[in-house]
Amino acid sequence: MQVEREKLIALGITAENRLTLNGEPVDMAQIRPRVASLVIQIGEEHLISIESDPTADYNTYFELQNEIAAAYRDVRKRRPLPQRIADVVKQ
Repeated sequence: MQVEREKLIALGITAENRLTLNGEPVDMAQIRPRVASLVIQIGEEHLISIESDPTADYNTYFELQNEIAAAYRDVRKRRPLPQRIADVVKQ
């Protein structure tokens, strides 16, 4: 399956625990608003990819996951999205 580049949100964690969003350096505090903004712009047909260096700290990865989940909660408050993949398939 091919994913259109415009519909991909690529997150990365370097060996030094630095974050990238679509190849650009970002701080953890920027993740939630930037991911929420991209999800709203792209719509329901998007994919989030996380690439982490094997030596990166687990806490950085878990904190990143929490910020992504918080971004989705923020988006759902503004605009309801399907809660489950089954809801998307039914449409």
